[in-house]
Amino acid sequence: MSSESFLFYHIQNDYGESSNNPNASRLYPATAGKVFLSDVYAAFPFTGTGSFQFRFQVLQDKQPLFLDIAGPPGSTSVPLVNGNVICKILRLDTVKSSNGKAASEGVALRPRLAPRPRPPTSSSGGSSARNAAAPIVGVSSSPSTPVPTFVMPSMPKMDSSASHHDVPKEVDGEELIRDTGVHHDIYAKLKQVDASGMRPVKAVEERTVPLEVPAEVDEDLEGKSDFVKAAVMARRNEQKARVASRLAELEASANSKAKEEEEAAAAKACHAARLKEWSTDMGGATKPIRVLISTVHSALWEGAKWEPVPMGKLLVAKKVKIFYLKAVTLVHPDKAAGLGVEKAYIANSIFLKLEESWRKFVDEELGGAA
Repeated sequence: MSSESFLFYHIQNDYGESSNNPNASRLYPATAGKVFLSDVYAAFPFTGTGSFQFRFQVLQDKQPLFLDIAGPPGSTSVPLVNGNVICKILRLDTVKSSNGKAASEGVALRPRLAPRPRPPTSSSGGSSARNAAAPIVGVSSSPSTPVPTFVMPSMPKMDSSASHHDVPKEVDGEELIRDTGVHHDIYAKLKQVDASGMRPVKAVEERTVPLEVPAEVDEDLEGKSDFVKAAVMARRNEQKARVASRLAELEASANSKAKEEEEAAAAKACHAARLKEWSTDMGGATKPIRVLISTVHSALWEGAKWEPVPMGKLLVAKKVKIFYLKAVTLVHPDKAAGLGVEKAYIANSIFLKLEESWRKFVDEELGGAA
């Protein structure tokens, strides 16, 4: 390992942090040629390494990959890239919880109270000069220019009674409890919740009037209490009644459809020949529209509101169109549907023949323009 090793890092999803311009911190590994997790934690300039996730870069076929490394910090080594450590770090205290809010959202990173001291090293290889002081990175040194130094102060002794433990820290209006050795009831706020802010629970009233137990009870209810027998049998009987009602509806629908089919077959047997004679000539072709309109009164059902139209009123094409529209309006399937199966059959048959003859009339006499 080179005499100077650095930790290059950037903090993901943090403002101003970029993998293209990583931050750097000096590494002071206790073991030559190896860097352990504890060395990385010591070089990382922010507090609470437990609230960060470190991912270290390695080169696989000249392609950079990042690995999660876990284990005892003092004995778990991390990969090196050209003698340095490159990592990206995720702040775990900004990961959003199920309520969509981060635990410490908006809280800035807090630097250490004082930099950690360098671990002692052997006097070989010029390391004795490093034990005394280290030049500031980026400041060149020369024989004629005194090298500015930064003496590492000793770490303050952490005491639970120290004043810095009493400094309140607010996160979204909630006090951030530090480990001061004092027991904290983390459920205190839950115990103090105002009952008015909670959904009321409907009280279950005990029945004062006993349910009537039916005379016949299913075998699987033998040995149960009268209340259970009455409640279960009432629910089962209600379900049976719903099933029976649905089956009755299906049966009635099937019977109605079968009846309509019978009535349609009877109407066809009764009126098919008469309607064919009205609509087709001896050769089987559909009669002209003027003939159908002038004789449609003979094909309609009894009681239909239609006045016979003499042939003299159908000489002009414009008049033919007027009476045609009146006829198809009378026998339109949508209008005749409520007249019964027999009348609906007659109306539908007349409607189809009138349309067929009208299309032929439009092509031959109106030049295709209705």
